[in-house]
Order: sequence, then structure tokens, then C-alpha cells
Amino acid sequence: MDENFAAEVEKEQDEVEVQKSVIDQVKKDDKEADGKLILAEDIEEGHVSWTAIKLFLKALGGSFPILFLTIWVGGHILNEACTMFSVWFLGFWGNQYQGRDPNEVSTR
Repeated sequence: MDENFAAEVEKEQDEVEVQKSVIDQVKKDDKEADGKLILAEDIEEGHVSWTAIKLFLKALGGSFPILFLTIWVGGHILNEACTMFSVWFLGFWGNQYQGRDPNEVSTR
């Protein structure tokens, strides 16, 4: 059993030496750095496939992405409706004090 283990260790050491020589060769093949820290990228804008959108919705909504999307859009609509109502109510409430004595305005 020790002979098998010794053979495996020797084989692994040989593999490590081969990998080191390959790494050294790759480093030698690299051309000189031009001082830039990043490489140029190809930027594409506006290209989102339907499968990517479905994957996103499936990740957010689980097994019911359409239900999730419906609730999400409904929540945004409800939020905007509440915001508009609060502005309207503030205007309605403030309008009660125009042209009247503040003691005449009903607090109920």
C-alpha cells in the first residue's frame, strides 16, 4: 500500500512540475503591458431577449411569473393612486380655510 501511495505522490509531483513549466511558458508568451488596467469591451445597448426577461420574472415570481407581474404592476398603480389622493386631500383640506374663519371649519 505504501508503494502505491509513493507512486501517486511522485506522479502528482511530476504533474505539478509540468503545470509550472506550462505557466512559465504562458508568462513568457505574454506581450508587454501597455499600462492599461482593463481591456476594451464591446458594449451593446438595448438588446434584451424575451427569454432573459422570462428568466428574470421566473426568478422573482417562482412558478407564477404572470401573477407576480400583475401584482407588481398593480402595486405600482396603487402607490401612484395613493400619492395622488394624498395631494388632492391636502389641497381639499387646505381649501377649507380659504374665505372662512378657522373656527368655522369642521374637524370631523
